[in-house]
Amino acid sequence: MRRWWVRGWLLVTLLAVFPPWKGLGLEQTEFDIDLSMPLPDQHYLAPPSRVWGKLLYRGEAGHEATHEDAVLEMVLDEAEGTRTQLWGGLLAGRDADFSGHLPPLGLGPHEVLLRLVVGGGQVAQVRIVPFRVCEPSLSISHPAEGQSIPHARAHSLRVDFKLGLGACLWDSAAVSPLSVTVDGRLLGPTLQGRSVDLSHVLRGSAGQHNVTLSLSGPMGRRLVSASRVFSVSTAPRGAVLLYHSHPLLVYKKKWIIKCLDSILAQSTKEFDILELDYAAQGFSVLDFYLNATGTVNLPFGVEHIFLTEPLPNHARAANLLAGLAFSRGYDHVFNVHLDDYYQTERFERQAEALARGINVVSGGFRYVRETGEGEDEIDWEVFDVSRLLHIDAGKDTSSGVCDEAQEEALVQRLREGSNPIGNSALALSRGMWLLEGGWACGGGEEGLFDDPPDEDLRLWQRCLVGGHISAHILPYTLAYARRHQHQVSSVSQRESDEWHRASGIR
Repeated sequence: MRRWWVRGWLLVTLLAVFPPWKGLGLEQTEFDIDLSMPLPDQHYLAPPSRVWGKLLYRGEAGHEATHEDAVLEMVLDEAEGTRTQLWGGLLAGRDADFSGHLPPLGLGPHEVLLRLVVGGGQVAQVRIVPFRVCEPSLSISHPAEGQSIPHARAHSLRVDFKLGLGACLWDSAAVSPLSVTVDGRLLGPTLQGRSVDLSHVLRGSAGQHNVTLSLSGPMGRRLVSASRVFSVSTAPRGAVLLYHSHPLLVYKKKWIIKCLDSILAQSTKEFDILELDYAAQGFSVLDFYLNATGTVNLPFGVEHIFLTEPLPNHARAANLLAGLAFSRGYDHVFNVHLDDYYQTERFERQAEALARGINVVSGGFRYVRETGEGEDEIDWEVFDVSRLLHIDAGKDTSSGVCDEAQEEALVQRLREGSNPIGNSALALSRGMWLLEGGWACGGGEEGLFDDPPDEDLRLWQRCLVGGHISAHILPYTLAYARRHQHQVSSVSQRESDEWHRASGIR
């Protein structure tokens, strides 16, 4: 061990007295090779076409020397056949720029070797720079090619993309921002990410659109691009309002599953589901349903938007969801109760009536009670609008056109303090919403509905009796309303009893 230590000490001493660079005319630290392109360990999506940098003078003042015979050579990938002279001649005490062309580079790892050679062919300085060339890829996953986007979703449309770097690493890659072009108009570069927000561009813009994402390299040369052609539809679209607070503590699981079964089985799929957990527990009944039933996907075209926010009651929750739906561009909303279930034609029939300019559309319903054996028992006497409102039962109102006699009877019942418009199968049109962000006949500061109790009755008294809106009750069974001890409020039970007495149904 002592012998190796002595040998090491002798070697250090000899190098200090007789350094190997003596006689080359250059001190060890007189010049450094500083390379700007390519950079060490950098990953390039576009192969660099040139090499450049500086010879930095590091000598001491007063000891400058001129070396006219010095040259800087470059060798690529250890192939001496690629040797190129980048520069010749050193001036005393000055930095020197150098540059040269690189041959075409393939994908994979590369290495540039720079060596400073002085008189006699002796190497005074060496710099080795490894780097890698990769092939980028760019793809768009959403929207699909040729997809028709509902206009309500254009208010929150994002283009999802994936930028691949091949064998390169993100931390080592020199990636420039993507440029985004929509319908031939350059929007400018986007930050690196996985999606591009186009909501501010496509808001209200129906028709066909083309979005192109592109990645450019040095000097603006396009490396890779991806395009999508899609359209924004003008077809009316609805939003299902699904709001709840601790639903599994209030309703049986099979009731919730039966309700959502009936929603997802609707004859039209021109709707999305807006869900609000106003207990702010982060619980989604739709996710619960998908897990409980083993359902993998929602019906094609139906999207689920989930929100959570603490609110004191169901009326505030309905206000928030309805306002959100109309502000996002939905044409109508369908109110639902998690303990009820619905005819498969409910949304389609109500949408047709709303499209004719009616603001509020409800319909008939049948009552459901659960027997002691756990089976649903349906009262097959339908809620009869004509008998309840005392109008001509033979008059055809199936077209959904607002009938003057029915509306007069509705107004009269509301003046008397009775509400014949069922909340469970309620549908509202966008005409209830004002563009400046308010309601056509709203209540307090919280929105359309006042706080319970009697929020429905007070709403229709303001809206219908005041002549602000039109309403119609379709002569079809649209809902199966469940009667149980945990209904939203005692008002629901009291009103249902009133409906039965007025219509003659027992």
